[in-house]
Amino acid sequence: MLTSIEEKKRRCSTHCENSPQFFCSDCTKSACKDCEFILKCLNEKHDVRPMDIASNEAEQDAMKLIKTVEEIKTKLEESYDSIVKNQAKYENHLKLCRCAIEMKENEKIEKVKKEGRKLMSHLEEL
Repeated sequence: MLTSIEEKKRRCSTHCENSPQFFCSDCTKSACKDCEFILKCLNEKHDVRPMDIASNEAEQDAMKLIKTVEEIKTKLEESYDSIVKNQAKYENHLKLCRCAIEMKENEKIEKVKKEGRKLMSHLEEL
């Protein structure tokens, strides 16, 4: 059951007792058969359509838009998931690289210390 507000929305804004029967896409206004501006729209060759056709087209356009939005949402979610996955791989790879660098660093430090001990030993022999 329609509320009084909903019922008013479905009525012609000029002739409140009439339901809108036409829609002018150029003016984006609806009108009943008694509205004079709709005649002006027709004379000016505006895109005037019966309200039921305009309403169906608007509904179809809305459904297409919803479908497009859903597709974009899905692609964004997939992209986000991929970014999160790649970030985890990157962080893991970064840890492995740091670990490898530390190991090489420790090897080089140990090698330098060993060479230093050798040099000190040679120096003491002299």
